[in-house]
Amino acid sequence: MEECPSGGDRETSEPVARVQPSDHETERDTARSGDGTVFHDLGNVNLTFFTSKKNYDPHRNLQVLTSALKGLRPDMDVRATGRFDILLNGHHKISGTAAKLGRTAAYHHCTLLCSADRALLSAVLKPTCQGIKSNPTQSVPSPVKNLLDEDPTLDCDSIMDSVASQYNTEFGFSSPVTLVDPSNELSLPGIQIMARELLAF
Repeated sequence: MEECPSGGDRETSEPVARVQPSDHETERDTARSGDGTVFHDLGNVNLTFFTSKKNYDPHRNLQVLTSALKGLRPDMDVRATGRFDILLNGHHKISGTAAKLGRTAAYHHCTLLCSADRALLSAVLKPTCQGIKSNPTQSVPSPVKNLLDEDPTLDCDSIMDSVASQYNTEFGFSSPVTLVDPSNELSLPGIQIMARELLAF
């Protein structure tokens, strides 16, 4: 999994972090987000914007992503929707959102489909339980497309670099990109416990 967690809170100046891919091929993340489902595999870029609740602004976060893509490919037709998705050519979904708003903090988690396994994506996100009702925003089935299908010269690394640069521009930071190993308990104390809790969810 490749992830680029970013803090969109103007009151902080945390560096943009880039997480090394793990050995897990796929993950389906619904735990703790409270709203939406995010698909993880090595062919997509996963991003999280951490903010205070008062500065939670998913529209602005998605503007960072669309601007980053247009920075790489100025003619690419990408735009955010009112459901906090990003559409390619007005039709194909390349990004979805999950979010959690706490009492004082919030996070906005989203994806950019780069070269994801679309057959697996469809199979994993297909509901297996009928009759369950929940409060989060209901998902709407959408046609999806990988960015590499639109432009084979793109890759996850160039997209992440462009997002990091655009993030710093948008929020007025000059923080370097920091490589983070998500399995390193010394740099991320408690990460193994949190991972076990999420896997047991």
